[in-house]
Amino acid sequence: MAKQVKADLHLHTTMSDGFLTPEELLFKIKDTDIRCIAVTDHDSVAAIDALNRRASMFKIRTIPGVELSAEYNGDDLHFLGYFINHHSKRFLDYLYLFRRRRYQRAQEMIELLEKMGISISIDEVSEAAQNGPIGRPHLADMLIKGGWAKTRNHAFEKYLGNG
Repeated sequence: MAKQVKADLHLHTTMSDGFLTPEELLFKIKDTDIRCIAVTDHDSVAAIDALNRRASMFKIRTIPGVELSAEYNGDDLHFLGYFINHHSKRFLDYLYLFRRRRYQRAQEMIELLEKMGISISIDEVSEAAQNGPIGRPHLADMLIKGGWAKTRNHAFEKYLGNG
């Protein structure tokens, strides 16, 4: 009987809304029984090459992945893609458009927050996102930092939820 390999195929890094760099992620899982991973950052493939350069040192197989965001009838949808060509110029151009839309959406949310008396700059949010794709979690972190919310959940419930 073949040995079973454990996998985690939905991981995020600091290149989107994760808390660990690609290297830190590998160090965190190296002593687990996970031997196959896919980093599926939101609208970004920036972590894949760094991850691939080091994964073999830990005998971890990587699958190139991405999580694409879309809206349909006002709802956020997320699609996971695996075994992607993360060097394709055409694909990278599409990801740029996705990230540009995220930036515009963040600006719109900041304008709405300003109408509520909350002052957050897009530069602060970009910095929180480490200049990667901006998401609502980064806005939530700024709300916490400014004292308007206690936790991410609180920020989403009070300010960033749907509608």
